[in-house]
Amino acid sequence: MQVNRVALGALLAAMIAIALAIVFVVALRPITGPASAGPAPVAAAPRTTATVRPLPSPTRPALVPAGPASTAPGPSPTAPGPPASRPTASPPVVPPPPAAATKPLATPAADGSAFVSGGIGLTRATWETLHGPGRDDGRGGVAYEQGTYTVQFLDDRVQHVERVWGEASALSIEEARAEARRLGPADARVAQPVSSRGGAARELFASDALKARFGAGAWAGAEAGQFVVLYRQNAGLGSVTSIVVATGAGP
Repeated sequence: MQVNRVALGALLAAMIAIALAIVFVVALRPITGPASAGPAPVAAAPRTTATVRPLPSPTRPALVPAGPASTAPGPSPTAPGPPASRPTASPPVVPPPPAAATKPLATPAADGSAFVSGGIGLTRATWETLHGPGRDDGRGGVAYEQGTYTVQFLDDRVQHVERVWGEASALSIEEARAEARRLGPADARVAQPVSSRGGAARELFASDALKARFGAGAWAGAEAGQFVVLYRQNAGLGSVTSIVVATGAGP
């Protein structure tokens, strides 16, 4: 009886030791699930989803049934006209040249050669071809172009011509000399330079072609073929208001 108790005690002690060993082993092993199970899933962070609002569908215009085609005639197409012309600048207004700038005309001389002059020595017909008909000025002369020129004729040829500009259009002495040249024969040359006599400047010219245009009575105070130019000037200003071109030495 005593032996059974000892054996039973030993058995219990052995069982307790085995149980403790099992508990110890179990405590040391990782807790795992079933063999077929994989790693524990990780919970995914919640996704933030944008709320997409549906766009409103476009509204289609209501279809209106087409009525009968209009028979009223529409406006007829206008035929294209000519292309519009571009505006062009108006040409500058060029004043007419002074009458004294008229080119000299050639008239037959006594020997059959041509006599070229803008005034002195021309026949009356040739002069009036340039300046038109004149009118008697009541002092022995004939006025042309509203008094711009006053002419005296000798043997129906221009023997004395006065050209007037007036105070408002007076010329310098150089301009007046150029105008005087145009009223003389083309072959004129200076016989005496400009000088002053009787309150007016004067200049004497000689022309071989002019000799045959007049007789001996046309050369008072000078040689045959000579003519004088008188320059009438403003007092104190020196500008020329008129010139006189005449055969001989003049007054």
